[in-house]
Amino acid sequence: MLLTFVYSWDLSRNYLRGTIPPEWATMRLSNLSLMGNRLSGRFPTALTKIATLLYLSIEGNRFSGPIPKEISNLKNLDKLYYFFLTL
Repeated sequence: MLLTFVYSWDLSRNYLRGTIPPEWATMRLSNLSLMGNRLSGRFPTALTKIATLLYLSIEGNRFSGPIPKEISNLKNLDKLYYFFLTL
């Protein structure tokens, strides 16, 4: 089940692991905080498809690689917090 009518989602410090599911690309979020989890892999391209995002915090996870050029798809994005832990 996808939460299509959630506009603000704070999943900070929940010790989430793995990656961001591609299905999240269809959500209409304006605020998303995933900081302080254990998410990993490359920057989640699903997030670059949520055109309604105004605020995105994914700092303090274990993502790797550069921010993809698709981040420019987020025309409404006002704040991006992106700092990764390296272990």
